[in-house]
Amino acid sequence: MPYRPMHEITFSTIDKPKLLSELTCLLGEIGLNIQEAHAFSTNDGYSLDVFVVVGWHAEETEDLIEELKKEINKIEETQAWSTSHSWSSPVENMQIVENSTADHVAIPTDGASEWEIDIKLLNFGNKVASGSYGDLYRGTYCSQDVAIKVLKPERVNVDMQREFAQEVYIMRKVRHKNVVQFIGACTKPPRLCIVTEFMSGGSVYDYLHKHKGIFKLPALVGVAMDVSKGMSYLHQNNIIHRDLKTANLLMDENGVSIVFFQLFMMHASLEIMFHKS
Repeated sequence: MPYRPMHEITFSTIDKPKLLSELTCLLGEIGLNIQEAHAFSTNDGYSLDVFVVVGWHAEETEDLIEELKKEINKIEETQAWSTSHSWSSPVENMQIVENSTADHVAIPTDGASEWEIDIKLLNFGNKVASGSYGDLYRGTYCSQDVAIKVLKPERVNVDMQREFAQEVYIMRKVRHKNVVQFIGACTKPPRLCIVTEFMSGGSVYDYLHKHKGIFKLPALVGVAMDVSKGMSYLHQNNIIHRDLKTANLLMDENGVSIVFFQLFMMHASLEIMFHKS
């Protein structure tokens, strides 16, 4: 596997609604993949947002800083962010640290607006799975490959909306490298959907049964450790998975992540059919 430098990027600015989503889009525009995100708010209205990213071609940060400054200037020029004073000086308030590592993400805010996604920003690709209560699509959001789980409008009722709201509330708090990452949700009926990272390696079930793959002992131990870490994190946060099986274990170049999407697990029995692009 080729070496991929990892960087930590810190933004300091005046807090505002959907700031985290806008920063995520900014990083995606220059080809960075977010591994972790930490967001902190102060009582006097400021925000500190820390991202651990991969995707930049070099360990040196000078060119990366310049590229980030260009993207920030584009946003300011088009007034995509609320006012000319909503973004503090990017030179003085942006730091990049090389080769940072951590285990999981903790999101300190409960504000639903942080994770609300405008459905117009989602690009739907192929349908990769379907169930009686919803469909699963591969797509993109802010230049990032994502999985989009859409509830079928004809199935949406008061009880389903209540379960959907609870699902989003829980998933917003789940941040661990061995649990499929929640990115956001569209919460305006009748088009309800949840957006997560896209796992390019497919499921462990498909690897074993459809592709007749075999895990050598070191890889098998790695899978077991990844699953154990993910489940331990969920249990430490008093979350019961309810449906742990190989079809709900997805792979990419970073290892194995657990699919945590209880609404579909309970109602739809979706068969996950991710494939390498």
